[in-house]
Amino acid sequence: STKNKNIIFTDYVANDSIYKILAISDCIVIPTQVEEAFGLVALEAMYMKIPIIASNSGALPDLLSNSGAPVIKRDANFIKDLAKEIFRMSNELQKRKWIGNREYDNSQKYPLTQSEYFEKFIDLFY
Repeated sequence: STKNKNIIFTDYVANDSIYKILAISDCIVIPTQVEEAFGLVALEAMYMKIPIIASNSGALPDLLSNSGAPVIKRDANFIKDLAKEIFRMSNELQKRKWIGNREYDNSQKYPLTQSEYFEKFIDLFY
């Protein structure tokens, strides 16, 4: 089989190196097949304006709402639909930039630090 040198499957990446991978990425694919409570990898990519292609798993559709990011239905056509979106996004630079900017806007409603998270949490009670 032919391997595409433009696609990198990273496997596990240490937390202190994630930003390096995101910085060189055109797009992040999150093909999660289980109900994930909150996809932190999505929020990290959103904050760096990296467009995402994700499955309709857990909170991913909510995180990506109103951004134009493709959210793929997990059904019998999942692999075909995912491949189609990867190919489409790889050829649409302006669309990737637009989605990345919209995702960044969405990311701003989430806390970035532990102290910011704590302050938002405390505000719920007052």
